[in-house]
Amino acid sequence: MYVTTAAIVGFVMLSVWIAATLKKQTHENWLRWPSIEEYARRTQFSRVQCWHCRSGSIRQYGLEAHNDQRRIHACNQCNTILYRTMRS
Repeated sequence: MYVTTAAIVGFVMLSVWIAATLKKQTHENWLRWPSIEEYARRTQFSRVQCWHCRSGSIRQYGLEAHNDQRRIHACNQCNTILYRTMRS
């Protein structure tokens, strides 16, 4: 069975479009988390800590990769996602 060049090009274009759409959706979901300033204002704790279990042990990780500048911060104790930051 032979695949035409047009079908291959169409498949590649569809794949690129799907990848771009997923990347955009991931970024939009990241923006839904509060910034650290918003988180501090909402919780009104004297220090940054988990709103759920009050733990001060917070880890951070890149949104899509280890070196991604868009960071997610989550509680080490209860695994609750808390806020987002942008690494400089």
